[in-house]
Amino acid sequence: MENVSDDSSSVDGYDVCYATLQMTDESDAVYVYGDIITHKIVDNGGFNVTNGAVNVSGNIDADNGINMNISNEATLYLNGDSTQYVRFGDSPILNRLVAERPLEREIVWTGDLYVNKLYSDIIIRPDHLNLKKLDLNKCCMTINGSCGMAEYDNSDYTVNLDGGFLTINGDFLHRYRTVICNEGTLIVNGNYIMENVSDDPACEDGYDVCSAKLSSSNDNDKVYIYGDIITHKIASSCGFKLVKGYLTVTGNIDSEDGLNISSSYKHTTFLDGEGKQFIKLGEKSKFNILVIRQPMSNYSFEPKECWKKLIDESDSHAVENPTVSYEKGTGSVKLTWKAVPGAEKYGIAMYANGKWRMLGQGSGTSYVVNDLKAGVDYRVAVVTKINGEWNLDYSKAITVTPKAGNRYPVVTSEVSGRQFRLNWTAADGAEKYGIAVYQSGKWQVKVQLKGDVTSYTSPKMNRGEYQMIVCAKVNGAWDTGDIKNRTFIVTIK
Repeated sequence: MENVSDDSSSVDGYDVCYATLQMTDESDAVYVYGDIITHKIVDNGGFNVTNGAVNVSGNIDADNGINMNISNEATLYLNGDSTQYVRFGDSPILNRLVAERPLEREIVWTGDLYVNKLYSDIIIRPDHLNLKKLDLNKCCMTINGSCGMAEYDNSDYTVNLDGGFLTINGDFLHRYRTVICNEGTLIVNGNYIMENVSDDPACEDGYDVCSAKLSSSNDNDKVYIYGDIITHKIASSCGFKLVKGYLTVTGNIDSEDGLNISSSYKHTTFLDGEGKQFIKLGEKSKFNILVIRQPMSNYSFEPKECWKKLIDESDSHAVENPTVSYEKGTGSVKLTWKAVPGAEKYGIAMYANGKWRMLGQGSGTSYVVNDLKAGVDYRVAVVTKINGEWNLDYSKAITVTPKAGNRYPVVTSEVSGRQFRLNWTAADGAEKYGIAVYQSGKWQVKVQLKGDVTSYTSPKMNRGEYQMIVCAKVNGAWDTGDIKNRTFIVTIK
C-alpha cells in the first residue's frame, strides 16, 4: 500500500497514498501470506480494521496506516512459521494480538508496542522496543533483550500485567508511564532503571524529573529484579509504589527517592543476592517487612535500620529452592543443582499454557527433561519439599533450549519403471522409520524400518499418484508434526 514517487527530490521516495482496506464486520477476514508494507498513508486511509481479523504470515513494515478499533473484536494474528519482523512507524493501536505457535519462534519488534489486550503468549526480540500500552490478559510475554517505556502522549496508557507474566531478559529503562502488577508477575533479568537523563548540560545532577510509576497493590503481586534498582529524581507520587505483594532483589539498590513502601500493609521485600548488597534509600524511604537471606555482614544499609520489621533467614536456607543449571541434549536437557539442606524431595516444573505443571519428583540432584523440540525455549524450575510442604516459588526458573538438530527426515525420491526409491536424512533419536501413504481419506503405514535405515526401494506398484510421508519414531511415539509441509507425491506411469 504505497505510491512510489517519480520526483527524484522526494525525501522518502514516496508520494501520498489514499488507499483503504475497510473491515467492519466481525466475520471479515484478511489473509496475507507474505508481507504487509505501507508508506505515507493519508486521509484516514490504510488498514481501517473496525472488526474482524487480519492474518499475516510474513513481516510488517508499516510507517503508518494500521488502525484497529479497540471497542470491538479487531484482531491481528501473527501466524508465520518462523521469525516475523514487525515495525510500526507510528505506533498504531492494536486491539487484540495473537502470536500463533508462540513458544517456537520470536517476533522481532521495532518501535513502540501498543496492544489493547494480548490473547496469546508471545516471545519478542526487541529492536529499540518501548512499551506504550499493554494488557497481558493472563498471558506471558517474554522480551529477550533490554527495553523501555514509550514517552507520553496519553498519561492513561499503562502496562497492566493483569494476572500474566512479563519477563525482560535485559535492562528495563522505566522513564515514563505506569506499570501495574494487578496480580501479575514482573521478572527483570537485568537492572531496573527509573530515571530521565537530562539533555541540558547546565543541569546540576544530570537528571530531569521522572514521572514513572510501578504499582503493586495486591497480595499476589510479585516483582523479581535479578540486577540493581536505580532511581533518580522521581516526581511526587511516582516511583515504586509498593502497598502489597512481594519484591525480590538480587543486586544493589540506589534509590535517592522513589522507593515508597506502605507500612499500613504487609508488603515484603527480599534481599536475595549471593554476594555483598549495597542498599541506599532516600531519607523518607523505609522497607515495611525486609527479609535477608545472608548474614547481616553481607549488607551495607544507608540509612541504617531502614525497615519497619526485619526477618533474618540467613540460617534458614532450607526454605530456598535451588539454583539450576543445565546441559543441552538432543530433544532433551539435563538439569542439575546443589542439594538443599533438609530437602525431602525435589519437584521439576515447566511453565506452559499460562501455568506451572509438575513434570516429576525425586530425591536426586539432576533430572532429564525429554520430548523437547529443537530450537524452542522452555521455562523450567526446581522446587523443594520441606517438612511435608512444597515451596512453590518459581522465581529461580530458568529458560532452557535443547540442541538444534534434525527433527524430521528430509526425503528425496526417484522412480524407475514401476518402482520407486526413497532416501532420507537421519532424524535425531529415531528408533524406527515409517512410510505412510494417504489412501481412502486417511494415512496408512505401509512399511516400518529400523532406525539406522535411511533408504527404501518399493516392489512394483500400480500406475497412479501416491501421496506419501516418512516419519520417525522417537521416544516411543511417531512424530507427525508439520505433516502438511512434509508430504510428497510419487508418480508411477
